Amino acid sequence: MKIAVLLKIVLGIIKGTLWYVWAILGYILYIGIKSTQTRTIWIPKLFIIPIIFLGLKVNSFLNADLITRINYLFCLIAGCIIGYLFIATRIIEVNKKDTHIKLSGSYQTLILLILFFWIKYLFGFLKSTKPEIVENYLVLEHLISLLVSGYFLGSALHCFKKTFEKI
Repeated sequence: MKIAVLLKIVLGIIKGTLWYVWAILGYILYIGIKSTQTRTIWIPKLFIIPIIFLGLKVNSFLNADLITRINYLFCLIAGCIIGYLFIATRIIEVNKKDTHIKLSGSYQTLILLILFFWIKYLFGFLKSTKPEIVENYLVLEHLISLLVSGYFLGSALHCFKKTFEKI
């Protein structure tokens, strides 16, 4: 009986999810799986994900009080530092002439993108079904999102810096 109830809940969630959410998940999986293989990337392209993620948080940041803004900035900076340090071990080659960088494959991007999607999906689901619960944990969602955004921003900044270093 418990399996039938669980199956009914899962099917309800799947049916109730908008089509574009599945498209976003598909794109996230595509990018994440591509990142597991060694690849050459144009450095400005590395800034797309952090710009999108940070764009999703602008309204929350602007409407927050001073202490919350400081916490947001702290998480963003912490994420930047982590991303900056982690990407250093994955850089294989830098082509300064046309600003491309060769990165070794890793599951970090896939895991972080799925984590980000899952958090946004969970909080979106809770906002629509149990809004009173979400209010208590909304700051946590923002802080985790900013850590992930900072990770991608720090990675992009490190790669960008590498194009200007002397050999």
